Amino acid sequence: MKKALKYAAATLILLMLCCTGVQAAGKPGNVSSLKVSGTTGTTVTLKWSKASGASGYLVYRVNGKKASRIAKTKSTSYTVKKLKTGKSYQFKVIAYRKSGKKTITSAKYSNTVTAVAQLAKPKPPTDFAVGVNGEKRLELTWTRASNVTGYQIASYDAKTKQYKTIGTTKNRNYLVKKLKAGQTYSYAVRSYRKSGSKVVYSEYTKVKSGVPVTLSAAVKKVRSCYYYGVVKKTVTVYNYTKKKNQKIKKGTKVISAKKSGKGYTKMRLTNGQQIKIKMSYVSLPRGLEYNSKSDYSTSVKEAFINTRNLSSSTKWLIWISQYRARVNVFYGSVGKWKLKRTFKVVIGRTGSVKGIRRIYSKTPSGKYGNTPILYWSKYGNAFHQLLYGVQPGRAASDGCIRCPLGDLRWMYNNIPVGTRVYSY
Repeated sequence: MKKALKYAAATLILLMLCCTGVQAAGKPGNVSSLKVSGTTGTTVTLKWSKASGASGYLVYRVNGKKASRIAKTKSTSYTVKKLKTGKSYQFKVIAYRKSGKKTITSAKYSNTVTAVAQLAKPKPPTDFAVGVNGEKRLELTWTRASNVTGYQIASYDAKTKQYKTIGTTKNRNYLVKKLKAGQTYSYAVRSYRKSGSKVVYSEYTKVKSGVPVTLSAAVKKVRSCYYYGVVKKTVTVYNYTKKKNQKIKKGTKVISAKKSGKGYTKMRLTNGQQIKIKMSYVSLPRGLEYNSKSDYSTSVKEAFINTRNLSSSTKWLIWISQYRARVNVFYGSVGKWKLKRTFKVVIGRTGSVKGIRRIYSKTPSGKYGNTPILYWSKYGNAFHQLLYGVQPGRAASDGCIRCPLGDLRWMYNNIPVGTRVYSY
């Protein structure tokens, strides 16, 4: 009896081992529900359900009775790339299982799907707005749409309800120039995707309107700092003031609106005469041309900043006036900014970073005497206290804006992170 029981147990174990071996060497389940989940002008994305016991999947392109393997993947989706826009393709998938060195495929292929590499219709941009930016100019702005080639800008005629294309851009803004002051203009924008000669457009945004303005003579005079440079060698230049060529000697000081560049550009001599000279002939910048002895009036500041189409994610806006070596703080919203505080500062010895930035972070006690710091540039530029006895109204820093302590503390207490900073 004991022998019989031992034999039965041994037989059962053997059967279990055999069954396990058969299962390990068996075929994986079949792939089902193969479908096309998305297309672009040059790609097709395939998706399918998971097959039982599969180690991965083989993707095939079907051409008549022939099928060519194009991919091996462990995922249940695959994107076929480098296809021709508008052409029809067929695909199928089969599951596989690894057993030692062997690759065992499932009993049959999935269903075959047909797909056309075509551009999907993009979504239109959001937050479309029209604002005044300069004299007789309107600026169109929007938030980018995802996965688009660019944007088409159109004027809109309310009487005929017709759109007329006036330009395209890959940026998120567009400047319309040479308009008539006081006249209302209407615009809309739509996204587009392009592949080869194929283009697909989104719907237009809602139509928005704006009215261009003329600027007063005082507002037109608002400008940024310029840069001193020195001519590297004696050269012949064209003098616009004298309307003739002239030689200028090595070491001659010139004033440039640009820090760097290529080719010929307009510069000024210290006597005010304007010349045309190659940028490569001048060593720039050697210093800063600015005037902190006087300042613009409140009305001029507000008129200037309200015709620059400047918005902010907070109710505050900061303008660093580099020519006047001053910080101007406004409260309100785009086109409706009111000046709340202005103070003289120390700016960069060869200027500070220009352009549109924001307050990235602030700390109540930084490395400059444990006084507040507000960082307004990714390059590390900040608003911080005065240093080394250098008084406001000078160009002496490495690019940071050094502020009187009282004004600095006021900014720290009132200006939120995210506030727009306009350095000009």
